[in-house]
Order: sequence, then C-alpha cells, then structure tokens
Amino acid sequence: MRALICGAGIAGLTLAWHLERMGWQVEVVERAPALRDGGYMIDFYGPGYEVAERMGLVPRLLEARYPVNELSYVDRVGRRTSHLTMPESFNRVVSLLRTDLVRAVHDDVRTPVTYGTSVAGVEQNDAGVVVELTDGTRREVDLLVGADGAHSQVRKLAFGAEDRFVRYLGHQVAAYVIDDEELSRKIGMRYQMLTVPGRMAGAYALRGDRLALLFLRREADPALPGDPAAWLRHHYGDLGWILPRALSRCPDPAEIYCDQVTQIDMEHWSTGRVVLLGDACQAVSLFAGHGASMAMAAAWVLADEL
Repeated sequence: MRALICGAGIAGLTLAWHLERMGWQVEVVERAPALRDGGYMIDFYGPGYEVAERMGLVPRLLEARYPVNELSYVDRVGRRTSHLTMPESFNRVVSLLRTDLVRAVHDDVRTPVTYGTSVAGVEQNDAGVVVELTDGTRREVDLLVGADGAHSQVRKLAFGAEDRFVRYLGHQVAAYVIDDEELSRKIGMRYQMLTVPGRMAGAYALRGDRLALLFLRREADPALPGDPAAWLRHHYGDLGWILPRALSRCPDPAEIYCDQVTQIDMEHWSTGRVVLLGDACQAVSLFAGHGASMAMAAAWVLADEL
C-alpha cells in the first residue's frame, strides 16, 4: 500500500512513523523549504504522551523539556501580581518547544521528507488517488493525507474553499525568539505573562541565553499584518515591562510566526481515499493547549484503522 502525506508536522510525521512500520510505502512532502524551527512552547500531555510512550520517544522528550513549573502574571513594571505553580505530581506533563517535539518524531521516521513541495492537484478513481505535486511530478497512491495545517491545500482541493470550514475566532497570534542573555536570565525558567483588555504578551527563557515571546491580540479584521514586526511594536510598545527592549530586537518578518486563531468546523474529515489530519481538520485552536497531543493521538488512531 502506498501513502502520500502532505505536511511534515507532528500529525504527518507521526502517521508516517506508524505506516512505515506497518509495511506501507510512505512519501512525505512539505511546502516549507526545511524542517521548521522556532515556534512556541507547548505543554505536552494526555493521549499524545501515551502515543509518544508507545513510539519510544519519551526519553528524547524528557531531554528536550524545560523545567517550567510556574505561570506568573506581571504588571507594566514587572511586579508579580499573581501566579500558579504546577505540582510535582504532574510528572506526565512535558513543557517543550513545539519544534523539539517535531524533531523527535522526524528523527525516528525512516521516510525522507521532500521539502519545498506541496500538492497541486487531486484526482480520485477506482484504483486510488492521482496526485499532482507542485514540482510537476505525479504520484499514484492508495491514500492521500492532508496534514498540512489550518490552511490546508489538500483540504481545499478535496473538500472545497477554506472559508467553508475555517472559523476565525477574533484573535491573532505572533511569536518569535531573540538572543538576549540579560532578559533570558531575568525571566528565568517560568512563564511570565502581562495581560490588558484585548492583549496578552508572554515570555519564557530558552537554553543558550535565548528568550521566546508570544503575543495574542483581539482583532476583528482577520487580515494578517503585512509587517508583523511593525504591528507588534504598534500594539505592544506601550505596555512597559520587558517589551520595549524585546520589541526593539524583533527579527525580520520571515522569522516571526504570525497567524489567525481559528477553528476548523467540518462534518467529516475524509472523502474517498483522501483524509485530513491534525490542524487541517481538528476543531482545536492554538490556545486550547491540546493540539499537539490530539494530533499524535489522531495519527495513531488513523493508522490503527487502516
């Protein structure tokens, strides 16, 4: 059996891991030019953690984890106004960068990933699926999997236009990482957050004297800013705390993660021999906090059904 998986994220790579061990011939294509770096911190737990255990990945994840055990709310001058701590009994919750989870799965997948390539056309027939790729080549496979994110090209080709299924939740999110030893040490191994009506800015330290920033803003207009760095400075530059310095070191737009907070609303996630997986179909937005776990669990369930 032959499968083409579009998307080398958590869902797509987890499915590739399972299918190749079941004897499938698997090919993975990814529209990004390389394995994506950066991203944001996630708390990984629940059914996805159980799948990672079955895959033998937990030791790798524990090596990559960050000992984040406190969430602090601060004011405009950095004073802690309240905080939450995670009890030691939560030993099956791993805080790590999303990209570290992706790399852990990626490095254990035997199937090579073809980067800079996506799906351009889909045609189903009695024998399977004929897939045209953006590099001009064609594949005839038994299964096409769209694991290519909330703005899935496979979903568009096989199910219809994006606006039929993507529900904008009235917020936009941005994230980036900077090298700053002073700020990294100041924040430390805890997640600090400043919130005002309609805006949230968070920061946490990373290894190598780096600092990760995460922003959430209520925005009625779903159109993303053309210059996310300028957008961030405009909307967050007046909040004080560490933000003036952190925003002054904002990287080039290409290095900033910027997207809508959305929800996918679909009655069914497969049509014929085409199936959607992960963010391409799951009704979980970024800030629900369970997307990575659900993606891995869904990949395992799908593989078990094939």
